[in-house]
Amino acid sequence: GDQFVLGDGRTPSLAVWNTDGTLRHILRWRATPRPVTDAHLARYREYSLDDARDPNERRRTETFLAEAPTADSLPVYRNVLVDAGGNVWAEEYRLPWEEQPTWQLFAPDGGWLGAVRTPPRLTILEIGDGYLLGRWRDEDDVEYVRMYALSKDR
Repeated sequence: GDQFVLGDGRTPSLAVWNTDGTLRHILRWRATPRPVTDAHLARYREYSLDDARDPNERRRTETFLAEAPTADSLPVYRNVLVDAGGNVWAEEYRLPWEEQPTWQLFAPDGGWLGAVRTPPRLTILEIGDGYLLGRWRDEDDVEYVRMYALSKDR
């Protein structure tokens, strides 16, 4: 509606701006930096090559992985959503093989509401007043639409 959220993914903070360009507030939460390790790189290589379906795709993937620069640390978050009530949801970064999504949730006034875990393999499509709507994929990658009730009491 009348706001937008910006961040760089490297720090546990997001700036919430009014659409007229004035800063509304800055959201901050505690997050421990996660350095990129050799084990991460090896697992990512294995993960990426497992998806390569043919020899040409495998060669392209191997070339990309050999030439791509490596960051010193992993991002802090991977996705940001604003729900129907103006709450901001920041999904903690997870590597492709890490399944459990955890979101840092902030009230419209910028106050931290807590951490929320959503089901693995669920892509959130909409967060309304009292519900979360998403696309869930089973182990065979078959898609289902799921709706979950949200309780504000916890």
